[in-house]
Amino acid sequence: MKRKTIFAIVLITVLLIPLWAQTETDFQVTITQDLQGVVITGYNGTAMVVRVPDTIQGMPVREIGGAVVDRRGSISGNGAFQNSRITSVIIPEGVTSIGNSAFANCTQLTSVTLPSTLTTIGNQAFLSTRLQSILIPEGVISIGDSAFADCTQLTSVTLPSSLTSTGRQAFEGSGLRTIAIPEGITSIDLQAFHMCAQLTTVTLPSTLTSIGENAFRSSGLRSIVIPEGVTIIGTSAFYECTQLSAVTLPSTMTSIGDLTFFASGITSIYWPAQLTTIPSRTFSRTRLQSIEIPEGVVAIGDYAFEGCTALTGVSLPSTITTIGAEAFRNCTTLTTITIPVTVARIQFTANWGQNNAFQGGNINLVSQAALRRIGYIDNF
Repeated sequence: MKRKTIFAIVLITVLLIPLWAQTETDFQVTITQDLQGVVITGYNGTAMVVRVPDTIQGMPVREIGGAVVDRRGSISGNGAFQNSRITSVIIPEGVTSIGNSAFANCTQLTSVTLPSTLTTIGNQAFLSTRLQSILIPEGVISIGDSAFADCTQLTSVTLPSSLTSTGRQAFEGSGLRTIAIPEGITSIDLQAFHMCAQLTTVTLPSTLTSIGENAFRSSGLRSIVIPEGVTIIGTSAFYECTQLSAVTLPSTMTSIGDLTFFASGITSIYWPAQLTTIPSRTFSRTRLQSIEIPEGVVAIGDYAFEGCTALTGVSLPSTITTIGAEAFRNCTTLTTITIPVTVARIQFTANWGQNNAFQGGNINLVSQAALRRIGYIDNF
């Protein structure tokens, strides 16, 4: 019986060796530029749970090496652990940077422990891993492009107050459910949370000034408070956010892109007067029920309210001068619009009889004589 027990213990120990054990020879390294430490450039060990050593060949480990990014943003070569089978990694104190693609496509990696000395996380550093949560320590100032993109199991991220920037597509396609952007961040970059279908809640900082193109496109947002100080919202920022029902735009807004709320679940919105144009397809195919367009707005873009089948009321200001092509097309429950005498132009596509600003609805256009004078020829 004792022999069987001893044999079993020995067998288990032998089996666990490739899971846990690693030596300095398992790591490929180069010397840092200042010649004061080493950069890990590769891993050829068999251990799946990795503890990166503090020192290798008597020199402190300073960086987890990454692929090279040229001026055009193209990546060549591999990151230190890229495509490996590791499931967990502990990075030691003293490491200051994790390079581009360092752990990219480590499809079994579920856990990482980052050191307090870390300052930068490179482009695609953890792309397509199976991380479930991550605590990014104080001291980190930048997160690169696509750093956590396609991490579909990643539901929780804690961002530090030291953070000053996050890259394009930083969390695109991840499994995030909630996130708080720390104070100090001034911009949310292009596609940062694009296709985060589980993301329902975002807390934005008071320091924020811009939201990039497609930033929250096709996310699961249910509500969002855009703080005073934000001046720019990029094209398609909330495109197809089907659960997003209400938004208040701040009085500091100066620019908003086309398709911002296209096919979202939005039912109501406050539109600030300093945004003098409602861009093309801004509210197209939304659940918008009513909108009061304030004095100061001069133009409604092409297709701006196209397909808003729940829209029952629109109030146009006396400052309006232009209504774009098919702006209210297929607004099937909208019955009346009063066209101010200031309107000098209603845009049409080539086929006036079928494709015009009010096609497909049952709208009574008030001030018909004025419309005739500016060339509106369709039925009222």
